[in-house]
Amino acid sequence: MISSPYNLKTHSSDPTKFYTDLSYFTDKVIETGMPTLLPLIEEFMEFSANKDFKRYTPHEHLMELLMAGLFWKNYYLFLSKKVFFYEPIFDKLYQWRKKYTQMKPQLDAVRGKLSYRILTQNRNHQIPLEERFKYLISWLNCSKEFNQELERLTIWEQFLNTKPTSFSLIFWNLTCDFADWFVLESAIHLSDYTENWEDFIIDTFSTYKKREDFIFCTRKPSEYYLNMVAAEIMNRSLKPAFSKTANKILLLPTCMTKSPKCKAAKKGNNIICSHCNPECQVSKITLRLNKEGVNTVLIPHSSGFSEFLKPWQNSSDTALIGVACVLNLITGGFEMQKLNIPSQCVFLDACGCKKHWLSGEPTELNENQLLNVIINERIEQPVNSTC
Repeated sequence: MISSPYNLKTHSSDPTKFYTDLSYFTDKVIETGMPTLLPLIEEFMEFSANKDFKRYTPHEHLMELLMAGLFWKNYYLFLSKKVFFYEPIFDKLYQWRKKYTQMKPQLDAVRGKLSYRILTQNRNHQIPLEERFKYLISWLNCSKEFNQELERLTIWEQFLNTKPTSFSLIFWNLTCDFADWFVLESAIHLSDYTENWEDFIIDTFSTYKKREDFIFCTRKPSEYYLNMVAAEIMNRSLKPAFSKTANKILLLPTCMTKSPKCKAAKKGNNIICSHCNPECQVSKITLRLNKEGVNTVLIPHSSGFSEFLKPWQNSSDTALIGVACVLNLITGGFEMQKLNIPSQCVFLDACGCKKHWLSGEPTELNENQLLNVIINERIEQPVNSTC
């Protein structure tokens, strides 16, 4: 059986060990990054305020700087002028894919072959310092796997364009040094949770080759750790607004359903569990949270997530708890934050949806952590724990 590239199920008796480890390492990331990068962040926040861009906390901007440095380290060899030429083609294929759903398989096949040929081959060109963001953002846009991250980084590009080249040198030296530190330290603190990544890549690389999700599914462990820490920081910044809301809705991905012929029923725009399988974790969680006054809704694949969220845009009395795999969670969190929806996020213990991860095994989440988030206290004993 094909293993998941990450797995949060603890090897110890503590059902929430991953979240304890993540909280500790996140504190370390902040303590290391803020003293050096705070001057950049303060200048950027002043720039954003003057441009009337949406405001985020300094710690969230620290994650954006880490993204910039890490994405540069991981992808700079793939960047070239050739990408600029093909960018309109990638944009058009992506638009057609969303518009002509019946042609999605054929369009994805074309996107996969083109992406593999244009976006994943070493070019090794020397890119001028002041144009690094231009090249990187073009590549990220072509991939269509970093849409929310791209929005954040595009504002940093605008900021950097107002500065002299000497400032760009300082910016990239600091962000890349921070990324170098993060790669080493995150492997020390979080690598237990990606110990199967290499086996996963060996087993699946030939299958993913030339597929449209090749870049998404072959991302490095450092990007898993980035998403873990970024989600933790985002949860912390959103927690006060989340706690003030009277109504809370849990969004569970359909990849968690256990029955091959799941009988979840569509009610309006929502998909509701019908409890067709008492062993299914979706059913167990739904029944458990009903007692807490929390409604549970199933959501389809993340590609339709933006439209699904719109009814709660600018909500002040309803909060959402999003559940997703590590590489999708931060994107969903960014979307909820952009729409001013009070929210919190919980990771799936592993990934398994048929679309991306081949195994198609039902995914699970740590119910202890879910209850910690929802009822705002630590649960000492496992409650229907899957760990």
